[in-house]
Amino acid sequence: MTQQPENFTRPNPDLHKDPYRVISEELPLWAEHNFPGWQDYYVPWMFIGAVEEAGEVIDDWLLTGMLPDPESIRKEAGDVVVYLGALCAGYGWTLADVMDEAPLPVVGSGEDQGFIYPMRVYLKVYRSLGKVARGMLKNRQGIRGSSSEHHVAIRSGIRTTLAHLGHFLRLMVPDQPTPEQVLAEKWESVRLRDWRKDPTRGGE
Repeated sequence: MTQQPENFTRPNPDLHKDPYRVISEELPLWAEHNFPGWQDYYVPWMFIGAVEEAGEVIDDWLLTGMLPDPESIRKEAGDVVVYLGALCAGYGWTLADVMDEAPLPVVGSGEDQGFIYPMRVYLKVYRSLGKVARGMLKNRQGIRGSSSEHHVAIRSGIRTTLAHLGHFLRLMVPDQPTPEQVLAEKWESVRLRDWRKDPTRGGE
């Protein structure tokens, strides 16, 4: 059986310095080992993964009415960013380029505006994911614009999603991590997984 590439068996010292660049470089190599032929299905399935993880961020909130545990938010938000990075790879883009190509939209400052306010912010995360979905759907259907126009909309939706996710993290997690920080924390563990060697747990 093919072994996990050696560089994924040890920490990457640059990960926490420039997480968008590192995942853009590492994810295609990691995916090729773990999921051969991944280019054929990362679009749209990595987007579906991002949506599923976005739901997990607020699972407890919806089920119990209690505010989610900050560490749970942090972990699941990291999964959302990893999946969006994987979606970019599926299109042949890099998350680093997508995030750098235009300024992030200005969103709220993170001030406390009551119990319901964070949920309103998180709905904007889902609204932005909806814009990504619309661009993907219309591009696949070949309607309402050119492929390049839809790709611009998808990339813009990814940036807006991460801007609102960052606002939510500032509201809900005491040390106010950025999307880059939660990505680095999550990718630090994901990159070590070898799903071909251990299809059940990835070697965790």
